[in-house]
Amino acid sequence: MQALHNMGFDYDIVTYANPDLDRLENVYGSNLVSMIKKANKVSIVPTFTKAHINNAGEENKYHFNINTHPDLFPFHHEYFSKENTITYCHFPMAKQFVHSKNIEYLRRDLRIEFSSDEIEEKEQYSKARTHCTNYTDRYFASVYQSYQKLMENSTVITNSEFSRRAIIKTLNNGTHEIQVIRPPVDVEAFRNNVLYSSREDEKKDIVLTVCRIHRSKGIENAVRLAKQLKEKRVGDGLRVIGNITSEYDWNYYLNLKKMVGDYELEDYVTFETNVNLKRLFSIMKSAKVYFHPMVGEHFGMSVVEAMAAGLIPVVPNVGGQTEFVPLKYHFSTIEEAAEKVSSAFYDSDLERVQISNSVNRFSVSNYISEFQRIIDNLSP
Repeated sequence: MQALHNMGFDYDIVTYANPDLDRLENVYGSNLVSMIKKANKVSIVPTFTKAHINNAGEENKYHFNINTHPDLFPFHHEYFSKENTITYCHFPMAKQFVHSKNIEYLRRDLRIEFSSDEIEEKEQYSKARTHCTNYTDRYFASVYQSYQKLMENSTVITNSEFSRRAIIKTLNNGTHEIQVIRPPVDVEAFRNNVLYSSREDEKKDIVLTVCRIHRSKGIENAVRLAKQLKEKRVGDGLRVIGNITSEYDWNYYLNLKKMVGDYELEDYVTFETNVNLKRLFSIMKSAKVYFHPMVGEHFGMSVVEAMAAGLIPVVPNVGGQTEFVPLKYHFSTIEEAAEKVSSAFYDSDLERVQISNSVNRFSVSNYISEFQRIIDNLSP
């Protein structure tokens, strides 16, 4: 939106839910939220199926169509093409969800409303774990067709070489047609509010993990790391910071808390949810090491934020984060991660400054320039 606004374009927003501007501003700040307020119109499409109601006249209404998350909203219109549509694919999960007949993907992510007969069938499927039949198959077929058409008839960009290779493998797309634009991170804000404003006595041997409280993030790995560190009597604790946005996330959070109790880590592991940006800066000031628990992360914005803040990153050796985190901080096992964390507590201030400076290329201004270049190459 910032890139389009700077180029003089007006824009509309189509989304599943009305943006909670107060909450967004509390978390991300007023500058980012101001871009939402500049939109001409915000249209709410509460479910995937209602997005495909006939949109007569849309072909001449917009110069460009930009889908920022095709795996959760694979909307396609017949007039879409590589010249007028941009698809930012974070990772090609939609096809995997369809092929595995993931019912929760239909209900939770696409928000498809089932009829009473379909709900009964879904319950039977959940109990029997058998293949889906006519009702749900119809939805999966519709989603798959829309996703394929969208990816084939748009200019596809993604967040890392890791994701680019996955898209090529999953969709059998042309290698030259998928461009990589790294996501934007306000590196200066994290550097100025944490690295340059931290007092020496604030820093402790604390490990920080920042990610959504979501099963896909593999936060169990952070708890396992904490168990290793405590057994070795290393460090002052591990803190997990993340947002909880649904009942699925809440249930997962309760399971993580139980895991902490089972490992007797209540005095070592703490959780803090739905924090604002100011609070995140404050927590980062007390930590020395950032641990990323997800193997196969698509890019890792929280990793970049932590690096900009001067935290030493310890990350899995598979995923988009390996493209910018120094090799010496990659791990393949939790035991290896514990060793690297223990060593990172002693890294010098110079190392932290160098780590921070290494992520300057992921700045907001660089992202905007790259995105504007894509726009310029299209033909409205």
